[in-house]
Amino acid sequence: MQDYNILVIEDDRDDYELIKLELTKIKPVSSVQIAGTEEELHAIFKAKKLHLVISDHNVSSFTGKKALEIVKKYDENLPFIICSGYMEAEETAEAIKQGVSGVVLKNHLVGLGQFVRKELEGQKSKERSKSDDELINAAFDSSGIGKAIINEKGLIVKSNQDFAGLTGYSISELRGKPWTELINEKYLKNAREVIHSVLTEGRVKTAYWEIMHDGKPQYVRWTICRMNNYSDKKYILCYLHHEWDVLTDFGLKKFDTAIMYKRIRLLIEHNKLYRKPDLKVKDIANILRTNNKYISTTINKMAGVSFNRFINEYRIKDAIKKLTDPACQGLPIKVIIEQVGFGNEISFYRNFKAITSITPSQYKPNISHSYE
Repeated sequence: MQDYNILVIEDDRDDYELIKLELTKIKPVSSVQIAGTEEELHAIFKAKKLHLVISDHNVSSFTGKKALEIVKKYDENLPFIICSGYMEAEETAEAIKQGVSGVVLKNHLVGLGQFVRKELEGQKSKERSKSDDELINAAFDSSGIGKAIINEKGLIVKSNQDFAGLTGYSISELRGKPWTELINEKYLKNAREVIHSVLTEGRVKTAYWEIMHDGKPQYVRWTICRMNNYSDKKYILCYLHHEWDVLTDFGLKKFDTAIMYKRIRLLIEHNKLYRKPDLKVKDIANILRTNNKYISTTINKMAGVSFNRFINEYRIKDAIKKLTDPACQGLPIKVIIEQVGFGNEISFYRNFKAITSITPSQYKPNISHSYE
């Protein structure tokens, strides 16, 4: 039985350990290595034969796209999986087109092992080329995003559980159903125009169309792209967001609050958005394609604090880390305050005491300021 060597491109050690833990469930895997820089990536490829690569979408020193380019130069048939904290549907569609085997979100790692096992088994057939069916199946192995395939006749030929959950149908009920039956009639003209544009021009399109779920209208973000890279067949790949709005007589209600909270945290933590001094609720809402009220409500419900307090807690945690880091010992406190996202010293000292119950000078005696 063949053993496999897997490379994980990741600059966060904790994320690497979580991924490695999932990979230990796969037999046989002889080794799992980590690379956080281009130099380490090249060195590992030169040292041993690899059977699969898992990469974060954005590593601190280079991007997942750059990593894919490097990997393909060594072995164009090597399976390449993106495991990211957050990716827009458009980015996922583009990654699949560029040759990524699939995308797994870090808050859905439970699906990583099964996907890796399938890719490793597929490697047993040497120099195999991807057919349309293989491309479609690869796209569906990514988790956390609703996906469906529509053929040229406008019929749904395949969907995953996330897509089914958003539409209110089962996977078997969706198979063979015209996609037009999912969309509210008043949006059909625009939807047909978008689909036609995707089929003829091959571009990735994003649109908001209303569908019905349990008799209630809901606005869902659709991302649509054409899949016809390997034959004359034309397929449309549709992505739906995992969370969605429902309009009721009582105002706007949001489902899957816990999932949205995970996405908010992943977005802020992986991109260190809290370091932006003027960060506002609307900035997060715009990135996650939702409304300001839902972001605030989600944070208040899940964290029990306001948005400002939520962000300032990240800033204080970052400041404490820097204050105890030997590499930052020579930095003036004012510089650290600016680096972690506080607009002024007064705000830093006030929030430090409010969050930790002590002053900065009590935490670290060599720090003192009249603002305390």
